Amino acid sequence: MNSNDDPEFDFEDRLTRLHASFGVNIGNLSLSGSEYYFHQSGEHISDFSLTYNQAYFNYGVSYIYDSFSSQRRYTKHDLKFRLSDMIELRTGHYYDFEKKSVYESYVGGIYVPKNNCWKLDIEYRQKDQIKNNDLTKDQIISFNFLLNYNAKTFGSLFGIQL
Repeated sequence: MNSNDDPEFDFEDRLTRLHASFGVNIGNLSLSGSEYYFHQSGEHISDFSLTYNQAYFNYGVSYIYDSFSSQRRYTKHDLKFRLSDMIELRTGHYYDFEKKSVYESYVGGIYVPKNNCWKLDIEYRQKDQIKNNDLTKDQIISFNFLLNYNAKTFGSLFGIQL
């Protein structure tokens, strides 16, 4: 029996989407990238990141190209400080090259008690939104309570966004 004669093997759409990624670590420096390609529409999302990690300090910068969002090209900057084993502060922003402005920024913190059973994550985020051709600032305050289910993974028990 030939597989071409079997109706289960008839394919109209071949490749619908493709994801490829890579990562390299050299000491405290990490380089990574990913590509999502959608064959039928020809759209894609590319992401290249460079991260520097220290014991109490992390900095990351990413370049993202998203052809779905009207050819959006932007960078993402993240900065984290661990004040102690229990408190981490973070901030970051997204810069859009086409609009030549920051369109999203955030500041937040995480508290993790010494028993490592739970986390409290608090964040303030401001994002540009276009509604009815008017630019508005969407401001979000979020509180998340996360539980450590299996000593490796924290899962959100509940979260509130205001």
